[in-house]
Amino acid sequence: MMATTVTEGTAHRSFRRLSRDPVLSQLQMGGKTGSLTGTNPPGKTEWFVGYARSNDAQIAVGIVVVNDKYWRVKPAELAKEIFEHGFGPMPILEASADKAQPRRM
Repeated sequence: MMATTVTEGTAHRSFRRLSRDPVLSQLQMGGKTGSLTGTNPPGKTEWFVGYARSNDAQIAVGIVVVNDKYWRVKPAELAKEIFEHGFGPMPILEASADKAQPRRM
């Protein structure tokens, strides 16, 4: 059910074009969304909880956003960016005796 949320459900627009994305297409992902409108704090509260995992690593997120008058960002969009950054190529320099070698974390 959580995997369907990001491919066909309420978060599918945030995760569109998964099959073409070089990072996200390699991950197993899922999530759930929700929203409510209230007065404390005032505005529309939206949330996304989800996960992404590869063979090597996994990330879980829980995001709550309160938009007052104007929509700013959707929590599923933030989750997608976190997954892209967390699993994307992040070269760092690893010191060795010969020379520094970039590697992916």
